[in-house]
Amino acid sequence: MIVRWFPVWERARAQSVVWMASRLGGALAPILVIPLQQAVGWRVSFFVFGAVGLVWAGVWYGWFRDRPEEKKDVSASERAEIATAAPATGLTKTPWKQLFSQPNLWWLMLMYHANAWCGFFYLTWMHIFLVNGRGYTAQDLIARSWVPFVVGALANLGGGYVSDVLVRKIGLKWGRRWLGFAGLGTASVFLAATIFTEDKVLTVVWLALAYGCSDFALPVAWAVCLDLGKGHAGKVSGAMNSAGQLGSFFTTVSFGYIVVHFGTYNAPLVPIAIMSLVGAVAWLNIDASKPLLKSHP
Repeated sequence: MIVRWFPVWERARAQSVVWMASRLGGALAPILVIPLQQAVGWRVSFFVFGAVGLVWAGVWYGWFRDRPEEKKDVSASERAEIATAAPATGLTKTPWKQLFSQPNLWWLMLMYHANAWCGFFYLTWMHIFLVNGRGYTAQDLIARSWVPFVVGALANLGGGYVSDVLVRKIGLKWGRRWLGFAGLGTASVFLAATIFTEDKVLTVVWLALAYGCSDFALPVAWAVCLDLGKGHAGKVSGAMNSAGQLGSFFTTVSFGYIVVHFGTYNAPLVPIAIMSLVGAVAWLNIDASKPLLKSHP
């Protein structure tokens, strides 16, 4: 959708808005879900959010269009600007062998796999970590657990904007690469700092900064999929995200086992911090200026 609706110099910002919205949802979740579950039980929350999803699906179906030319309120000049960078359509065959023969794709997949170790900690284990590892109560969660998600939302927005500015100034290769490297590299530092503090407030501060740094690079990763994939951007995005979901599986499953084995909730943060560093190194090998296919639709 972003390839079809945005020129190349706006795609990281477009991705940043999408991911910012997801983080704001994460920030609102404990504020909405905990009181709802306390009042009417946990099952009702599933019905409530399921109903919201159905309503939004109806709104989306009525409002969204696959292409700019299908939407009446998009002007001719807007369509012309978008079309300068939009790929041709009508693809009938995916050159999988060519795509996966490129080291660029494998580095991209490794980077996102490593990044997912950090990201999915916040989505699956952070609240349990705060309760069992730092003594948080339900009221503490309502008061503070939203902070990392708000910081992540702002970082997503900033990361997309900064990357697009850098692309215009220094080109695709380093405009994407530097930001991704800096984001995941500093995230590993703040995750390490979390391990060495027991203070409730400072724990959330370090976690928020780590999430913000990681998310600063997130829209850039998805923009790189468009840079590298061109007419096959969907397949490249799918390959990268599959590698990421494998990372999310590992961190989600291993977290509990690591806690039991080492007897502390700090222990799982060690491999998460290491994987963030691995992702930073992977960024130094990703070149967004070199499409995966020499000739593409």
